[in-house]
Amino acid sequence: MTDNERSLKDYLPILLILCFFVIVQALALFLSGLMAKIGLQVFKDPTQISNSAIFIGLMLISAILSLILIKFGIQNLSEKSLMACSKSYNRSITPSIHSDCAYRNRKSYSESHAFRIGSKWIFKFLVYISTMLTLYITFVILFTFIPFLAVAEYNIASFVVAITLTVLLYMYPEWYIVDITGVLSAGGIAALFGISFSIIPAIIVLVLLAVYDAISVYKTKHMITIVDAGMDSKLPLMLIAPNNLNYSFIKSGFKKEGSNEAFFVGVGDVVEPTILVVSAHIFLHNAYPVIGAMFGTLLGCIVLFTITIKGNSAQAGLPFLNLGAILGFSAGGLLSGFQ
Repeated sequence: MTDNERSLKDYLPILLILCFFVIVQALALFLSGLMAKIGLQVFKDPTQISNSAIFIGLMLISAILSLILIKFGIQNLSEKSLMACSKSYNRSITPSIHSDCAYRNRKSYSESHAFRIGSKWIFKFLVYISTMLTLYITFVILFTFIPFLAVAEYNIASFVVAITLTVLLYMYPEWYIVDITGVLSAGGIAALFGISFSIIPAIIVLVLLAVYDAISVYKTKHMITIVDAGMDSKLPLMLIAPNNLNYSFIKSGFKKEGSNEAFFVGVGDVVEPTILVVSAHIFLHNAYPVIGAMFGTLLGCIVLFTITIKGNSAQAGLPFLNLGAILGFSAGGLLSGFQ
C-alpha cells in the first residue's frame, strides 16, 4: 500500500503539468474570440504560408540574440587574465612587472565583469518586459468582459496588474508565482498566434518548431544553455510542478539531473501546440478538430514525461507535443469530415 501511495505521489506533478496544459488551452480559447474580433492578429493575412517562415525566422533571431547575451554574460574572461598574470609573475624578476600586470588585470577584470553583468541584465530585462507586455494584453482582453469598466479603466487596470505581477515575479520568484505568470502569459501568447495562423501555416509552424527543438536539444544543445541561464536567474521560462508543497524554487533552483524535487516544462512547449488548438477553433468552427488537438497534446505530454522519467534526462518537448496535437487534430477532423 505504501509503495502504491508513493507511486501515485510521484505522478502528481505530471498531473499538475497536464492541468497547466488544459488551463492554458481553455484560457487561449476564451481569449481568442475577442482577439480575432478586434483584429489583434500578428499578420494581416493569416492564410499566407510565408507567415510561418517569418515566425520561424524571428524565433531563430531571438535564440541567437539570447545566446549572445548569455555567452557574454557567463564567459569568465577574468580567469584568463588572472592565469596570464600568474604566469607572468612567476617568470618576472622585478616587482615592477608584477605591479604592471596586476594593474592591467584589475582593469581587464573590471571591464569584463561590467560587460558580463550588463549582458546578463539585458537578457533578464528583455524577458521581464516581454512577460509584462504579454500579461498586459491578456488582462486587457479579460477585463473587457467586465461590463462596468470603461476602455480607459480596463487599460489602466491591466497595466497595473501586469506591472504588479512582473515586479512580484522579480522580487519573489517562488514556483507558484512563476506558474501563475507563466500560465497567464502562455494563454495570451497562444491566443495571439493562434488567431494569426490559419490551419496550414499553423501546422507548418508546429512541424518546423518540432524539428528545431529536437536539433537545439539533442544536437547543438543551445536550447539547454538558454533554459539553464533563464532558470538560474529565476526567469519565467518554465512551469514548475513540485513534488511537495514545501519545495522552494528560490532555494533549490533548477536541477536538471539527480533531483526529483520538481518537474519542469517550458512555457513554449505549452504555447506551441495550443496555437493549433486556437487556429482550429477560429478558422474551422468545428469542435472535433479542436478537441482532438487538445487531447492529442495531452497524450503527447504523457508520452514525453514517461520517457523523461525513465531516462532521467532533458528531452525535447515539441516533437512529442506538436506531433500529438497534429495527430489529434487530424483524427478529430476525420471524425467530423472537416465540415
